[in-house]
Amino acid sequence: MFADQEHLTPSDIIRHAAEAGLDVERFEKDLNSAEVTARVRDDMLDAEAMDITSVPTFFVNGHRHTGPYDARSLIRALQETAPADHTD
Repeated sequence: MFADQEHLTPSDIIRHAAEAGLDVERFEKDLNSAEVTARVRDDMLDAEAMDITSVPTFFVNGHRHTGPYDARSLIRALQETAPADHTD
């Protein structure tokens, strides 16, 4: 779904659910529930507040990570932002 974000209509999402082996009937019921709608709305508001416009978006030690998000790049970002060890 991340690779093809231009095709995420409800029918596309349901097709992905079926391809993933989910119980499509339950998935559709959950997708249309007020609880899920509220959760998605809350997530959208959080994303807007953090100026997130695409997924995935990574935060490393409280800072937005820009650049590649492969394992090596993320590990390097963690190491660069790790608090200094203050052992006495």
